[in-house]
Amino acid sequence: MAFAFKYFVIFAEMRTGSNFLQSHLNKFLDLHCFGELFNPVFIDRPGQSSALGLSMADRDKNPVSLLREIRKNRTKMQGFRYFHNHDPRILSALFKDPSCAKIILTRNPIDSFVSLKIARETGQWNLFDTRQKKTTKVKFVAEEFETRLSKLQFFQELILQRLQMAGQTGFYLRYDDLNNLSVINGLGNYLGSAHKLKDLSSRYKPQNPTYLHEKVVNPEDMQTALANMDPFKLSSTPSFEPKRAPTLPNSIAAARSPLLYLSIPSGPDLTVENWLASLDRVETAALQKHFSQSSLIDWKRRHATHRSFTVLRHPVARAHSSFCALLTSRGPQRSRVLRHLLDVQYDLHLPEKIAGFDPNLHRHAFEKFIAFLADNLRGQTTLRIDPHWASQTALLRSYSAFCPTDMIIREDELQTLLPFLAQLAGYKNPPTPVLEPEASLAWLTAIYDQNLENHLQDIYQQDYLSFGFGAWSST
Repeated sequence: MAFAFKYFVIFAEMRTGSNFLQSHLNKFLDLHCFGELFNPVFIDRPGQSSALGLSMADRDKNPVSLLREIRKNRTKMQGFRYFHNHDPRILSALFKDPSCAKIILTRNPIDSFVSLKIARETGQWNLFDTRQKKTTKVKFVAEEFETRLSKLQFFQELILQRLQMAGQTGFYLRYDDLNNLSVINGLGNYLGSAHKLKDLSSRYKPQNPTYLHEKVVNPEDMQTALANMDPFKLSSTPSFEPKRAPTLPNSIAAARSPLLYLSIPSGPDLTVENWLASLDRVETAALQKHFSQSSLIDWKRRHATHRSFTVLRHPVARAHSSFCALLTSRGPQRSRVLRHLLDVQYDLHLPEKIAGFDPNLHRHAFEKFIAFLADNLRGQTTLRIDPHWASQTALLRSYSAFCPTDMIIREDELQTLLPFLAQLAGYKNPPTPVLEPEASLAWLTAIYDQNLENHLQDIYQQDYLSFGFGAWSST
């Protein structure tokens, strides 16, 4: 087996996601990543005193001997994780050796600092089952952060300088990249693996997927202390959703007119499709669907003056619509795996058929579905984030990578803005869309209150911030 390198090192720090990255690499059939082989307190992992046939005493006496064991030809290329406070004697050997692949994993320093304090306080360093998660708030101490930050910055600058001096380059990863399958496969390719992963490791779950100000008892003090440290982007909204490929199969084009609807799942598709069909006086079956990149390019070439648009649904109504799709057997998200997860982990036993609408039972079940959404969108379940409940911000971002949107319309603006859009496309007297009734909206009206609104505002804060949604209203 011919690898691009003989072994690899992951330069990281505590609470940067290095365990998660290690679990990803160990899914490759021809790669193996050890833990902290050069930690002064243990070897490989806490409580372990030997690795690769060497004891801690052997390693401490001659650390390069452990490097030689890692380099030996085996069926798998091996590597390990290295932090700034590990044995510094091996750094020169690593940077002098071009056959050592350097992976640099970083995370927003303030996020890793707060996460470290929480782990120390709760005693929970890894999370494998969200039912066992421990949460707490910690006190931000500016002096502690400044001390830690100076050490981390010095080490990062040292890595960069040593790479430059050696004429080498590293593979840089951010914490957010760890949920991106394409990036992890790119790392495998960089290392010389002959394999590609079909999915990522689901062993580790993010432990504190809430907003930064919710993790500390003194957020005002933290904001004041870090007022001049904008590179840490304290005001940004955390997102655990992976970057998405364009959802082109959801695009719908009119039969003849140059209008392209970039559909967001769990939205008002029926209303929009009926309106597109009425423009050209055809049945909805005549609309053009199931685009690929090449077929969409061909459509654009044939319709040089095309206009594209999308329709946003209020996050509360959209989450509820997705939930109702589970109840009414609609949509690909009604899978056995999902139903089993909802049954076992969230005590949500969905009926096979709806016998009748009971507001109390419906409200109770929807609340449990919201709990699932919170965990799923923060990367704490084994299931991928389905487009039917992914944030609209993430879905629009995926569209914009290939097909920028001319107009973003909110659902309550359909009857005003769709005719206006048609006029821009050359229609003199376009029809007004007929709002198709949906049972889910009537059911939502019966159970909606401020508590539901607050929960979903927390979950979909990106959408609320990006698009200016207020509280949901049935009117």
